[in-house]
Amino acid sequence: MKCKEIEQACELYLAGALNSEELVQLRLHVATCQTCKKQYDEVVVLERVLNTVPEEAPSEQLQQRFEHFLAAELATSTSTPTSKIIAISKPTWNFKNIAASIALVIGSFLLGKYQHTVSTSSVKTSTIASAEQRFFANINSASPSKRLSAAQAAIQFNQEHPKIIDAIIAKLFHEENVNVRLAAAESLRKFSALERVKTALLKALTTEETAIIQIELIQILTDIKETRALPSMKKLFENQQTPNLVKQELQYGMANLM
Repeated sequence: MKCKEIEQACELYLAGALNSEELVQLRLHVATCQTCKKQYDEVVVLERVLNTVPEEAPSEQLQQRFEHFLAAELATSTSTPTSKIIAISKPTWNFKNIAASIALVIGSFLLGKYQHTVSTSSVKTSTIASAEQRFFANINSASPSKRLSAAQAAIQFNQEHPKIIDAIIAKLFHEENVNVRLAAAESLRKFSALERVKTALLKALTTEETAIIQIELIQILTDIKETRALPSMKKLFENQQTPNLVKQELQYGMANLM
């Protein structure tokens, strides 16, 4: 695969339209070409962000406040003559007035800060819940492209979402679409510090038969310095049916783990 073909290949990858051979060519190219790897990372990460940002609309309460404010402004502008002079008497201040005003300002500030904190927390909780619902709806969809989108979007979550991590692990083993399995493996890289994820990656290396996914698993296990992968790597390397491209990655991985 040539450099000028990478941009289109990335778009096809995100759409789930690359076959296994094309995936291997893409991954091998970006592994050796830093310019194309940067382009690959930018395209994939940008698409993940766009897919995971929820569409937002103003709340009904905010809309009502705006309409009320607008109506009041219109009423004021039409009923108050422009030439009218408003006389403002000089206020008489004493210590009690000042103390009461300061207390009112401080109280209003603290109340506003509390309401903002509660509101922000509620919005964050609601957004996460919505993202989780969207994830599970897509990961279990009959559409390969939606399952691929969900597998890629899993990277937005953290270790506090064990059900999502388990769902991605399940896709790594039981998903029939190669692109979805590859995306699942890539997303699990983020959670590779978890023991159950390490165990899943180690097991997948012994069961996976698709070259591009084998290469991804080898790279992850090598990057996280998982020495327990060495026996499986050696066995896979000695297997005559293992493609040469995978054996090259195995050589590099074993050398870095020994």
